[in-house]
Amino acid sequence: MQDALDALVARHESLRTVFAAQDGRPYQTVRPPAPALITRDDLTGAAEADTGIAELLHDEVHELFDLAAGPLFRARLITVGPEDHVLALSAHHSVIDGTSFGIVLTELAELYAAQVAGRPADLAPILLRYTDFAAWQREHYLDSPVMDKHLAYWETQLRGVPALELPSDRPRPSLFSFRGAYVRHRMSAQTHDKVHEYARPMA
Repeated sequence: MQDALDALVARHESLRTVFAAQDGRPYQTVRPPAPALITRDDLTGAAEADTGIAELLHDEVHELFDLAAGPLFRARLITVGPEDHVLALSAHHSVIDGTSFGIVLTELAELYAAQVAGRPADLAPILLRYTDFAAWQREHYLDSPVMDKHLAYWETQLRGVPALELPSDRPRPSLFSFRGAYVRHRMSAQTHDKVHEYARPMA
């Protein structure tokens, strides 16, 4: 598993990326390939292994990431028995999203199977990286007349709309509670009809 994860991290630059700030401006650094971080826990013979697994996964989920120090992708391997293990993968959303996680899991399964079988992994080479796409997007979209057209459209649409005033008297807590609440607001029938019309799929 260590070899498979090392190969996965070496294959994807985003899994080796960290983010720091200089003079108030963030920047990213892609680190060279290095062994993936795996935290190992052994619950072999534990009386209540399921409870132990749940507690370890709870700790993993609530362990914060250091964007500047990294790593922003890590693994936790929990051994329950000689042939029974639980692997938990954690990643910061700045380096991976839900769709990409599916790709990561598929590739990790192939890399692991290849290691076990002693064969090369059957993975196509990566010809285009996300940094290449980001550079293309900035050149051909963000810094182009296309973006100017979209920006002008929304400036026209939102002209005269009152500024959104959000409360700022409650600083973000160090630990999130995820407690929420309902806020009820009655809208007019005219506004409802406009929202409904705007949200209707185009034919």
